[in-house]
Amino acid sequence: MIRCWVNILPPLSRNYFSRSGVKYMLISLHLAGLSRMLGALKFIITCNCYFYSTCSGLDSKLYVDWVLCTPMFMWVLAGAITMLLFDLRLGISYFDPLGGGDSIMFQHMFWFFGHPEVYVLIIPESPVRYLGMVLAMFSIVVLGFIVWAYHMFTVGMDINSISFFSAVTALIGIPTGVKVISWVSMLTTGSVGLGDPVAHCIVSGVGFNLCLFPMHYFGMCGLPRRVCV
Repeated sequence: MIRCWVNILPPLSRNYFSRSGVKYMLISLHLAGLSRMLGALKFIITCNCYFYSTCSGLDSKLYVDWVLCTPMFMWVLAGAITMLLFDLRLGISYFDPLGGGDSIMFQHMFWFFGHPEVYVLIIPESPVRYLGMVLAMFSIVVLGFIVWAYHMFTVGMDINSISFFSAVTALIGIPTGVKVISWVSMLTTGSVGLGDPVAHCIVSGVGFNLCLFPMHYFGMCGLPRRVCV
């Protein structure tokens, strides 16, 4: 879903994408976002009506708390792709500078959604300390909503905005460190077989670098990245 949304950056949507390709991509994103929100709503209702009525919220599984976090930012995805669809089909210039829109606003909305989601998705299955992990996760969700623009320092923001997002970026490193410590402690103190995880780590690392290194190299040579549908 994230890959599809990155591919429909407004300038590319008009110049390098066919209208039918963008239309089907937007429809798939709407369906994916709707299914995600409906699934999260089912979890929330189940937790409120069944689980939390029988035991304390701190006794729940970490996955349940993660699902409670995800609906907070899905509405941004739905709003941004709907605005983009209006741009393409109805001629409304939300993101088109020629009509008075702002293409940078699309980047703000993308990272406002994508930044907290990325942090929330990276969670261990069995943390060493459940309470600390839950607090770290919810802290990352809250801070993730006010730190997204550190991906956009080169778009022309003023120095005060850059300083603010830099400070919050340093602050979000604290709960992120709690998660990393939990992972390391789980691997060193838990009964985890390291054979398959190590093999998976090596294969993923090699594959990741083989995929992205040519992109970085050609980008430094002046070749822009472009995805056409």
